Amino acid sequence: MKKIKERVSKWNKTRKLQHSLRASIAASRSLLQMGSYASAVCVETEAGPFLVDPADQKIGRNLLHFGKLNQLEIDLLSRFSSLAQPSLLVVGAHIGSVALPVAKLFDRVTLVEANPKTAGLLRRNVALREL
Repeated sequence: MKKIKERVSKWNKTRKLQHSLRASIAASRSLLQMGSYASAVCVETEAGPFLVDPADQKIGRNLLHFGKLNQLEIDLLSRFSSLAQPSLLVVGAHIGSVALPVAKLFDRVTLVEANPKTAGLLRRNVALREL
């Protein structure tokens, strides 16, 4: 029975990886169809536009398909804005889809993103909001 569970688990992981790879290839093809100079897609959300990488399988995919931000995280961050001289530090800011909607509530905001491509999108999203 244990071996069957291990095989099923391995099979499920393989299927997830295959699905993720197919979705990533499809997203890359979509971006290539836009032209060789396209690097992002603009998505309209309730917090304004966000530039996203269509090959992003998590946040970008959610924004592309649903246009919804993570409201729970945004609400949590906004609670801290009531502190005296509130500052916000987000390590792993991604494209800013959580931090940027609440940025104006804080006196000082520092966003850190290690992935160079994602950091470029973050900078552009900050510029879109004139922050």
